[in-house]
Formats: sequence, structure tokens, C-alpha cells
Amino acid sequence: MRGYLTRNSSNSYFSSDFARLQEILIGWNAPNNLFIDKRLQSLNVSFHIQNLGFWSKNKYHLDPNSVDDQGRRGLPLPVQYGLTLNATF
Repeated sequence: MRGYLTRNSSNSYFSSDFARLQEILIGWNAPNNLFIDKRLQSLNVSFHIQNLGFWSKNKYHLDPNSVDDQGRRGLPLPVQYGLTLNATF
């Protein structure tokens, strides 16, 4: 009985409003006059970060992306870092 009441009660609902800093990408294209010996034709370097920050309105600080449809809380999304280097010879 208790499970039925809590499952269908408005007490079990709370705001899922949230804001996330999902991705930051910074890139740099090297100017062509930088390559004196001309073995290297072009160079691009980029760095990205994903899931850097999260804010939620609910008092439990739950991330809607990490809670399943049964209300079980999963693991938080990890912060991921990446570096890309593109060179043309």
C-alpha cells in the first residue's frame, strides 16, 4: 500500500530543471609562414572538455541524465578531456 501511495503521490515529484556545461572546444590553426622547412604543410591543434559543470534546481542535486525510469540514481557523467593533433606533411 505504501509503495502505491508514494509512487502515485505528488510528494515523489520534484523539479528536473538543470544546466550543464556540456562541451568546450578550443582549436588553433598554425599559420603557413610558421613552417620554414616546408616538410609540414599544415598543423591544427584542438583541446576539448566534456561534462565540465552541472547545476540542478532540485534539493538532491540529481542529474536527470543519470536517473533511470524507475527513479534509481546512476553514476554521474564523467568529465572527459581530449586533445587532437592534425598535421599534413
